[in-house]
Amino acid sequence: MRSGATLWLIFFALLLAATGGARSAEEPQLQLELSAQEATVGDRLQATLRVQLPADASLETGSIGPQLGSFAVFAEQWSGPTREGDQRLWSWSGSLVSFRTGEFVVPPVRLEYLLADGRTESVESSAVDVVVRSVLDPQEPDTDEIPELADLKPPASLEPDYSGLWLLAALLIAVAGVTGLAWWLQRRYAAKRVEEESSPEQFQSVPPHVWACEALQALLDRHLVEQGEFDSFFAELSRIVKLYLGGRYSVDLMEHTSSEVPALLQQALIPEPTIEETAGLLGLADRVKFASERPAPEICRDAVDSVYEIVKATRPRDDPEAQDEQGAA
Repeated sequence: MRSGATLWLIFFALLLAATGGARSAEEPQLQLELSAQEATVGDRLQATLRVQLPADASLETGSIGPQLGSFAVFAEQWSGPTREGDQRLWSWSGSLVSFRTGEFVVPPVRLEYLLADGRTESVESSAVDVVVRSVLDPQEPDTDEIPELADLKPPASLEPDYSGLWLLAALLIAVAGVTGLAWWLQRRYAAKRVEEESSPEQFQSVPPHVWACEALQALLDRHLVEQGEFDSFFAELSRIVKLYLGGRYSVDLMEHTSSEVPALLQQALIPEPTIEETAGLLGLADRVKFASERPAPEICRDAVDSVYEIVKATRPRDDPEAQDEQGAA
C-alpha cells in the first residue's frame, strides 16, 4: 500500500511539473542576446531581441535606437510575427557600438503589447554586461630610468611673413559670402521647389493632398476608435500627416521624432499655424503611444478634422477645389 501511494505521489508531482512548465512556456518573454560580451572600441556587437507573446496579442514594432544605454544602435530591423503553437513570435536585430572603453551594461528593453480585450501589458528583457577594451595594447616600460635629454638649440630669428595670413583671411571672406548667398537663395526659393524625382511612391500617381484625403477616409473606414485600438489609430494618423507634409514640401519627416518635426517644417517655410497644428497632433499621438492616454471619441474626431484642415491650408493654389473656394469667397 505504501509503495502504491508513493508511485501515485510521484505521478502527480511529474504531472504538476509538466503543467507548470507548459504554463511558463506560454508566459510572455523578451530575451536579449549579444554575439559577444567583450569587444574593442568601434566593434559592432550583433544584438537580437526575441519576443514571445500570446496568440491574441499585437506588438507595435518601433525603433529601439538610436541609443541603448552607452551603445549606439545601427541597422535595426524587425521580422515577424510568426505562429508557433499558442504563441506569436517577433524578432529584432541590430548592431550595438560603443566608442568608449570600460565596463558597461546594456539596459533592459521594455516593450508594450496590446491584448485582444484592449488591455495593454509590457514585457522586459534582462540587462547584459559588456566589457569594451581599447584597440591599443598596453605598453609597459622596460625600466624606470629617465632618458637624458639633449640640450635645446637657441631659437632662430625670422622676419614675420603675413602674406599667407592675408590670403587665408581673403579666402574665408569669399567662402562666407558664397555661403550667405546660397543660404539666402535657399530660403527665398525653397517654398517653390518641387522635387518630382524624389517623390514617394504613393505620390507618383496622385498629388499629396488627394492621397491624404483618401488615406484619412480609409482610416475612418477601419473603425479603430470604436474597437478601442487607439494606439493603431493615432500611429496611422501620425504617419499620414508626416507623409503628406513630407511629400508636399519635399522634406523627409518619417525618420524624425515628433519634437524634431517643427524645426524641419520651419526650414521648409511652412505657415506657422500649420506647424503649431501639426505639433499638437503629433504630441497627442505620442501621449497615446507612450503614456497610454485614451482620448474620448470626440477628441479622435477632432484629430482627424485637424489633419483635414492641415491639408486644406497647404494644398497647392492651382488645385481646382482651392480655386472654387477662393471664387466662392
